[in-house]
Amino acid sequence: MTEPELITQMDKNGIGTDATIHEHIKTVQEREYCVQTKSRHFKPTVVGLSLVEAYQAIGVDLHKPHLRGHMEKQMKLITEGEIDYKVVMEQTIAECYKIFEKVLED
Repeated sequence: MTEPELITQMDKNGIGTDATIHEHIKTVQEREYCVQTKSRHFKPTVVGLSLVEAYQAIGVDLHKPHLRGHMEKQMKLITEGEIDYKVVMEQTIAECYKIFEKVLED
C-alpha cells in the first residue's frame, strides 16, 4: 500500500484529520509496525505482524481501523458539546476492562 492509498483508507475509516494523518503514519513507523520501501510502499514488520496476530489469537479487534475512527468521532462530539467526556471515559474504560478480562482468560 502506498502513502496515498493509506491516506485514502484512513479517511474512509474516519482516522485523523488533514493536520494529524501524517503524524499517525510517522508514529506507526517509529513504533516499527511497518517500514516504507524504496518503491514507497508500506511493508509490515515482524513487530507489526506479530501484534496483529496476537490480537487475533486473543480475539480482540484492537488492530481494526473502525475503533480509531469511533474514538475520533467521540472526541469530535465532546468538542462540539454533544456528549460529555465523562460518559465517553466510562464507556472506554468499560470496553478496555472487557478486553483485559479476555486477555486474562487466555
